[in-house]
Amino acid sequence: MAQAENLNRQKRRRLDRFLRENLRGMSRTESSQSLTIRKTKRQTGGESGTGFPACELVQTQAGKPVSHSKASRDRNNLGESSLAAYGRRARGMQIVRSPDQASLAARVVRPAREELLRLARAHRDAVDAGLRSDLAAGRPVPNAPEPSEGDYPHGFCFAICTRVFERLSKEPLVQGFVAAGVVWKTVYFIQDGRLFQNAIQCGDDLLDVANDSCDPALEPVVCTPLEEVGWENLRDYRQTATVAEKYYKARLFPNRFFPLLFPVAPFLRLGEGGDIALFWHEHMLFFQDINEGWPRVGALLDDAEWMEQPLPAPHAARMRELQSKAGSGAPPPVDLRECPPDELRASLASWEALHELPADSFRLTITNLDLHLRSTARWLLR
Repeated sequence: MAQAENLNRQKRRRLDRFLRENLRGMSRTESSQSLTIRKTKRQTGGESGTGFPACELVQTQAGKPVSHSKASRDRNNLGESSLAAYGRRARGMQIVRSPDQASLAARVVRPAREELLRLARAHRDAVDAGLRSDLAAGRPVPNAPEPSEGDYPHGFCFAICTRVFERLSKEPLVQGFVAAGVVWKTVYFIQDGRLFQNAIQCGDDLLDVANDSCDPALEPVVCTPLEEVGWENLRDYRQTATVAEKYYKARLFPNRFFPLLFPVAPFLRLGEGGDIALFWHEHMLFFQDINEGWPRVGALLDDAEWMEQPLPAPHAARMRELQSKAGSGAPPPVDLRECPPDELRASLASWEALHELPADSFRLTITNLDLHLRSTARWLLR
């Protein structure tokens, strides 16, 4: 018993050292590279493109859109870099309804809906032209998949939404909405129980400026009262996994093999022929979870039957191959070893170090953590 406790303490110290020293000690050159790595559907399982820098969320202050920093041009920078701030921003991505917003929508937004749609469509056309030009020239498009030019706009929901939001937020019409008290923000949610969607909440309406990103036959820009949209906020990982397996037509499996990354990426994606990919989908849940004492990850760990299920035979063979590769001079960026749920639970304590980081180093730290996450995903695909 004493030996086991000592081993667990050593493992927790190793993780704690990684969080405190390795991430903060990486060079700014390395961290800047993570901002230009484009996600693929194979890496992440989807189109949302919401990585660690993802929770610099789109909001407003004092009735004005928040300015954007160069490093996070597709996210709003609230000038506040701390774990608690990221948790608040993550919660801010949820749809929230209220009688006040319903009243404002009726009095302020809906009488101007046609003008809002006209502006949104014009800005969507401009964003389309810019993104198509970037793709044709081979320029990286942050927070987007890597399709061929012919695939656009499929999978570009987030990239389109954030760019149109940024442009629309400068319009006098929208600034008038915000001044009147209308909620104006980007949101991320589950639609119709079967897909994930990025859109703009405008009072009690949902402005979808990338409605054709799943089906190009649909109208690109629509504005719909929330009561007519089949939406639900992301609550926990099991709910997300259930929808993800339908949406991406893939099986998700507990990530018992990369203990450092489990709280951030609790799933592996099992593909055909034994392929295994690291699946991370929405870090807004991670930032809420760490700020609330890990209720979502804890629920996964409490489900012993799910956590301890064996890998299917082809994937078990692939994992043995990966472990052999890791031990023969080609290790992954983070520790690879199968861990029982109790050890994964014990390791959560070391993540609390993120609460203690000063604000001036927090942003760099989580960006570097994102770099490790993406590097591990690429290592699995080699």
